[in-house]
Amino acid sequence: MERAFLRSLGETILDIMSKHGDNQLFEYGRIEKISGNDPYDVSLRVIGFEGAHNPPYKLIRMTIRIPGDKDANYSVLSYSHRPISDKEFDKLTEYPAYD
Repeated sequence: MERAFLRSLGETILDIMSKHGDNQLFEYGRIEKISGNDPYDVSLRVIGFEGAHNPPYKLIRMTIRIPGDKDANYSVLSYSHRPISDKEFDKLTEYPAYD
């Protein structure tokens, strides 16, 4: 379910990243927390990359509200990004595979 939900948010995530100056693609999305009961606040993280899945990598965290304020599809509540090392990349991508 997590992968399906993240996939449905793909265009939204790319839009938010672009509006925050991160004109990259992403992978290794993870939902960190969902709270609320319509609207929902969704906290997630992704790893941004440039080129063919190559460094430099960025850890990007965001919290979005779905649906957003004033009839918007979403609102950005928080956004942060920072570079990560190859070692940190390896650690962040070490989660069990989905069946």
